[in-house]
Amino acid sequence: MKNISINEILYQYETNCHGQIIIVKLLDQYAQEVTIPDCVLVIGDNCFENTNVTKVNIPEGVEIIGKRAFYGCKYLESIKIPKSVKFIGDEAVYG
Repeated sequence: MKNISINEILYQYETNCHGQIIIVKLLDQYAQEVTIPDCVLVIGDNCFENTNVTKVNIPEGVEIIGKRAFYGCKYLESIKIPKSVKFIGDEAVYG
């Protein structure tokens, strides 16, 4: 896994066999308003779990939001989910 900083927010990511980006974990625990980069295909399982995010903008092109992706985000107020999302995992926005 590799780390990348996008708009001053640090993420851990990996690529699949087609070179598409999967965000695995938000490393910036103090990030509040997050815009997922256009190059991301998947928001991985537990990616934002127990972070302080308040708003998340997911761009067109993201297809999967993993299970428990936003689990325990007690400050979360809104998530913009585009039509391109084909799958949302169990308990993605729970707690």
